[in-house]
Amino acid sequence: MAARPKTPTKKGTPAAERTTGEKTTVYDSGNFKKEAATPIKAISMKTPGDAKPKKVDPSEMPHVKLRAMSEVTRAQTPQNLGNLAPPYDPHTARVRTVQDYVIWGCIAIIIASAIALVFWFAAR
Repeated sequence: MAARPKTPTKKGTPAAERTTGEKTTVYDSGNFKKEAATPIKAISMKTPGDAKPKKVDPSEMPHVKLRAMSEVTRAQTPQNLGNLAPPYDPHTARVRTVQDYVIWGCIAIIIASAIALVFWFAAR
């Protein structure tokens, strides 16, 4: 490939020349006020009527709920797990795919021969 026929043209001034003396519109205009860093303030969006004070009575004890031992030991009884799938056997999966291919191949041959018979009888 040949060298460039022309040198590239300059569009604007380079970045080094541009930043040396020009004033920006925000910081150098005098309209910008630098604020001191303030901590983050959390503002509650609740109205004073929504906040309900909780009344805690120290004399009231929580009620204890006791469970019978029959409820705890019930989990040890044998459970009927329903219809679970047998474990995966790769040999039976391969046999099943071969059987599927054979069945679909036979169906394709039967349909093709039926179409051929229709054309043969129509041509006679």
